[in-house]
Amino acid sequence: MPAGALDAYIGQRLLSLRIERSEPASRIAVALGVSTEKLHEFESGGSGMSATQLFDACMHFRVSITYFFEGYENVKASHPERSD
Repeated sequence: MPAGALDAYIGQRLLSLRIERSEPASRIAVALGVSTEKLHEFESGGSGMSATQLFDACMHFRVSITYFFEGYENVKASHPERSD
């Protein structure tokens, strides 16, 4: 299933967090129960994460679920042509 605007935004937040924390993709992939290739699909916006994978990411990085949604309203307002 192609990712929508929100899926792409969550993927960008995941990538930013992984880089900020200097964690290798392989470690995050294991935490989410996916391949490294699938993780890169999430991060590039090519695929959306399941609720379980999003929860696992929150637990791994010790962030609130709201971390992945913060600022999305601003992005959506500035790009109304892209919708979910």
